[in-house]
Amino acid sequence: MTYPEDYTVIEPAWPPFGADEALPVMARFGFPEATVTRQSIRMMSCAVTVSTPSAPFFLKRYHRSVMSAPELRARHRAVNLLRDVEDGHTLTVTGFHLTPDGDSVVEEGEWLYELNDFAPGEDRYRGRYSWNAPDSLGEAESLGRALAIIHLRAEATAERAPADPGPGFFQARCDLAMGHVSVEDYLAARPMLTEWAAGYAPTEGDASRSVDSAPRVRTSKERHSAGHGGIESSTAGSTGTLKRAEGAGQATAHGLDLSAEVEAALAWRTPEIVRAYASLPRLWIHGDGHCSNMMYAGEEVCAVFDFGLSAVSTAVADLAIALERNTLLWLEILDGKSDAYRMDTARAILRGYQSLRPLSSTEAALLPHMMRAVHVDPALDWIPYHLISGRPSNAEWALETFFRGHTAWFSTEAGKRYLDELAAAIEATHPA
Repeated sequence: MTYPEDYTVIEPAWPPFGADEALPVMARFGFPEATVTRQSIRMMSCAVTVSTPSAPFFLKRYHRSVMSAPELRARHRAVNLLRDVEDGHTLTVTGFHLTPDGDSVVEEGEWLYELNDFAPGEDRYRGRYSWNAPDSLGEAESLGRALAIIHLRAEATAERAPADPGPGFFQARCDLAMGHVSVEDYLAARPMLTEWAAGYAPTEGDASRSVDSAPRVRTSKERHSAGHGGIESSTAGSTGTLKRAEGAGQATAHGLDLSAEVEAALAWRTPEIVRAYASLPRLWIHGDGHCSNMMYAGEEVCAVFDFGLSAVSTAVADLAIALERNTLLWLEILDGKSDAYRMDTARAILRGYQSLRPLSSTEAALLPHMMRAVHVDPALDWIPYHLISGRPSNAEWALETFFRGHTAWFSTEAGKRYLDELAAAIEATHPA
């Protein structure tokens, strides 16, 4: 995900790095002559653009406390399989460069490094924040086709793809939301999350801010003048937009009942939905199909990059993520504009996607439900991630805005209307 400089959602977690750190790593990748040309300030990692005599690259760094080398290598192998498929489509998938001895990860002390190939085309949305729509419906339709191609390639290479490395912080999973793991087992495997929840209390006021008002991101100017924090209470509740789900856990002096919170957020999920989802084949997905992760030639997506949230999931989950990223304008919704969504963009994405990979009847029935599901696991997983990276206020953002705010919206009149219109769009764009 990316955000513009004048609309800071949360602070980047990791310190930047420059030539002194990058050039020795580039040498280990087989490029002793390299120049750092640009730093990329990202929420979840840190990266630099590097030029070499042969080609430019994107060097990305992770801390071992939040990423393992085996997980990175599995993702790299899966993405490089997608890159190498010859299927008649001209779409480029940017892969990962190997060291001279065939490794895709350079390990140096507490850090792990990966080297991305550069994508061809125009980086039209560089600096555009996630949760904003493409500028044209033609681009949105092409984005849908690009995602369908990725899924067709993933299906074609599934038998050769690496095994699921297991859950991690940088993965677009919905295992909890869709019943692959129980709430009890999920929380038991995350002691840092449950310990944090046990002592949780909102930083600005009492628990009523979580019930009666929506957490709101601030612009950088507001943050500067306030001098603290990235989340505040917005009582834009005159529209009745963002009230917590009935039965959700309460933040008290004794902490948060996270199990009750999660159960309430998943109240829409029925046994039939869980069984239907379990029947779908699992494959490696992109995990963040926003228009800013695409390169363009005219209105056509010519390349897809940034597989930083790639995981083993399902095609319909990945499509739901793309719809969520490109059609729900969360920053406006959380500022009180409850109906800030783009159904015309959703129809265009679906039209493009189903022109190449029509949804099965099970996928078509599940997709509206998936819109409620795709943020649940990442939002909760980001809480311990931000605690590890020393950003407790970002952990609060993950709970209040990403988890609670997004969950609550789908129970509003606007959220219900979006899901109804999406169901109609799925049917309308399915080939006869």
